[in-house]
Amino acid sequence: AIVIVTPVNNIAYSGGPESDEGQLSDGVNATLSFDKVESITVTGTGVAGGTATISGTNADNDISFTGTGADDFTVSVDGGPAVQYNNFSIANLNGRAGDDDIDLDLSNVTVTAINVSGGAPTAGGGDTVTLTGTVVGDAPTYTPGTANSGSFDTNTLATPVSLTNVEG
Repeated sequence: AIVIVTPVNNIAYSGGPESDEGQLSDGVNATLSFDKVESITVTGTGVAGGTATISGTNADNDISFTGTGADDFTVSVDGGPAVQYNNFSIANLNGRAGDDDIDLDLSNVTVTAINVSGGAPTAGGGDTVTLTGTVVGDAPTYTPGTANSGSFDTNTLATPVSLTNVEG
């Protein structure tokens, strides 16, 4: 298990070639590379605007996001460890290249913003974003933007989920 309490307000996760490999960087301290890890917890400062940026690889990725509490959530890339992020109000999910599947469970989401980028377009089937939730009367709405972007909102989200470069 890896437990990180970062003295800064931002953290970046990049997936590795295997599902239990990757890197974590806060932009100040040395980058932490890991291999064969089963659990990771990252705790931020709790200052508003704290950002967790999670990036897949340039291959086809499966990224799963689940809200777990106030400014807390877990993210798993390609079946790897579900990284628990605490005290981050913004989640940036980057699929990069490849035909990515990004699943968002919005049942317990209280973060300020979720930004999803599918990454560079591919010639294959494209990216897929799936949103689920359990709140009755959420009134979900999708607002298209450009050809590969838009936003998804409910009456319980603080701000709409932003979707960019999600081709499909």
